[in-house]
Amino acid sequence: MGVTRVAMEPFTIERGWERVSAQARIAAPLMLIPFNNRVVVVEIAGAALRRAMENGLSLLPQPSGRFPQVSGIALQLDLARKAGERVTAMQVGGAPLVDDKIYRVAVLDFLARGGDDYTMFRDATRVTPDNDAPMLVNEVVGYLRRLGTARTGVEGRIVVK
Repeated sequence: MGVTRVAMEPFTIERGWERVSAQARIAAPLMLIPFNNRVVVVEIAGAALRRAMENGLSLLPQPSGRFPQVSGIALQLDLARKAGERVTAMQVGGAPLVDDKIYRVAVLDFLARGGDDYTMFRDATRVTPDNDAPMLVNEVVGYLRRLGTARTGVEGRIVVK
């Protein structure tokens, strides 16, 4: 298996006390993002977006690849409630979720095809066809290049009560 190399600007990722600097070249960038996923944009109703989050939380407390990795969404959930009824509060873009409002959401093509039981994304209106969608790894590398320093930490996007 050959090694893929990409040229990019240096960037830094800070996580609490730990600081990791990337060199101007990264060998095998797919080690960081191991799948050839594309970023697909869909339009979906708020009620369906809530069902998507419920799906992602449905197997808790067992670890699962379907757990939602979100940005721009804040959730509160109660693990004592049964699967499908765990989300007690949800915001999108800092505002409460509105069930009949249409939201534009970026998801991986795997999820847009209904992977991990995210059938609501499969049934949503596609804005970006899979074959025109950008590769996730290219988007991440470009974002880090523009950002320069990525600071991570607990942001309270998903809060368990």
